[in-house]
Amino acid sequence: TTVVTSNGLLAIAKYARNLSSGKLNWSTFASASPSDIMQFALLVKANGPQDLHNVVVKDTLPSSLIYKGGLTINNTPSSGDIIAGINLGTIFAGQTKTVVYRAQVSLPQNFSLGMTTLANSVSVKATEAYASASSTIIVSKTGILGEAITIDTGLTNNILEDSFLLPLLIILSTAWLYKSGSLFKKI
Repeated sequence: TTVVTSNGLLAIAKYARNLSSGKLNWSTFASASPSDIMQFALLVKANGPQDLHNVVVKDTLPSSLIYKGGLTINNTPSSGDIIAGINLGTIFAGQTKTVVYRAQVSLPQNFSLGMTTLANSVSVKATEAYASASSTIIVSKTGILGEAITIDTGLTNNILEDSFLLPLLIILSTAWLYKSGSLFKKI
């Protein structure tokens, strides 16, 4: 979502992509699974005819997104923390600064089965203006209901022990011997 302040001096756009899935197209909407690594890009522009001073950008990640660093400003690694806020200094009229960083989707136990929507917002404040934008992450948790269990069938994978033919043969032989009278002959 791109948001321009009411006075038109400051514009911000926020995009996301899922690095874990290999989908590397930037969008204001991204899908994810628990534990996926997401990457966010913020484009901050001095939109009006004047420079913006003391520009601070701050992201408010929802509790299900954990900041993982990888912060760059205009493709230059930075040691700042987007959660605490980063001072971009002065952005000259017409100039855009790009801030990129990573976050990890929380573990599976923090989500219920199905889809969960995470709204992620960012704010930018300069001496002259203020703006905010957001992106949406849809987390999809799938799984089987219940636990897998083992049921003892009595089978051992031994053909002699598992075969029903051997006991049947013994029973039929005994029945034939009894009926023929050879099983209990008188001596």
